[in-house]
Amino acid sequence: MDVAAEIVALLREHYVDPHALEAWTATVNPSRLSERLSDIGSSHTQHLKPDQIDYFHLLDAYSGIAEFARKVRRTFPTGVHYPGVGLLPRKGSGNRWFASSIMPQSAAARAGVLVGDELIAVNGAPYAPVTPFAGLEGRECVLEIRRTAEGEKRQLTAKVQQIRPRTELMRSTRSNTQKLRAADGTTVGYVRPWSLAGDRHWRLVTDAAINQLSDCQRLVLDLRDGVGGASPDFAEFFFGRAPELSLHARSGAAVRVNPHWRKPVALLVDGTTRSGNEVLAFALQRNGAIVIGSRTAGAVAAARPFLLSDRSLLLVATHRVEVDGTVLEGKGVSPDIIVEARLDYAAGVDPVLQAGLALNGR
Repeated sequence: MDVAAEIVALLREHYVDPHALEAWTATVNPSRLSERLSDIGSSHTQHLKPDQIDYFHLLDAYSGIAEFARKVRRTFPTGVHYPGVGLLPRKGSGNRWFASSIMPQSAAARAGVLVGDELIAVNGAPYAPVTPFAGLEGRECVLEIRRTAEGEKRQLTAKVQQIRPRTELMRSTRSNTQKLRAADGTTVGYVRPWSLAGDRHWRLVTDAAINQLSDCQRLVLDLRDGVGGASPDFAEFFFGRAPELSLHARSGAAVRVNPHWRKPVALLVDGTTRSGNEVLAFALQRNGAIVIGSRTAGAVAAARPFLLSDRSLLLVATHRVEVDGTVLEGKGVSPDIIVEARLDYAAGVDPVLQAGLALNGR
């Protein structure tokens, strides 16, 4: 069975809306099947290949599904990894690539790449997220960028890394946890979770809030550009009604049980905020958190992953999702404070974060 036939068979067995699927299959050209999946009408039906960073990140994100995880381990016996310099690219104006996020302490960060830089070439070959870095792990490459629309090209030297999502995303979350000074002089805790797909990622957020950031007056949670995957019960940490206990031993040592963050919280979102992270933003907004940025992706459905015979990844939307009766699919979460941030040639300037720091105690 070829890959196109595999995709159609899996869609017919699992896709949430069989009537829409039949209408789609009647019109789609098999040679363009993969690129036309978005026409079916569900955000979580995608075909991803190993030349995409999302492919590797989603392999890890769905590792909590035992059967799928076993197949991934058989397919990747040395673990899931890809070559790169530690940045997330995004297509911008003119179908050009731009740096959307930089992993802290990555080769890209050390080389001086900034969010908004146009990504032009790798060792003279046109830039692409994965392919130009293949076979270069541990060696230096020349990354050609442009910082301003009319500016000269720049050449930066970066050492190509073997990036393992399981460890690198958690390491980036730890590094993106810090105390920042707001304009009004207050100390603000800032956490950017690079993934929330699984309790291990969420524990990094909660542990940071109750330990490293406990003396901050408020918290900014940055939900942009992450993998997604947040569970609805993550909102309990901020607004849950179950009590927090402090257990005091005779030695004087104290242990907190069921800790919460009870101070103000703001969320940073944009069109890269998707899936479970939109559910989290919706839940926190309804309970008083301030949401800042631009409308989220409106990509909220339940999906099942399939690793195909050519090692490509198929996601199939299997369930529609309502959040307390509200459909977010196709709509997204509208922010309380709208800040439209342009990625192209941003030169590292982040007006959404600046707005989050300017809330003056809210």
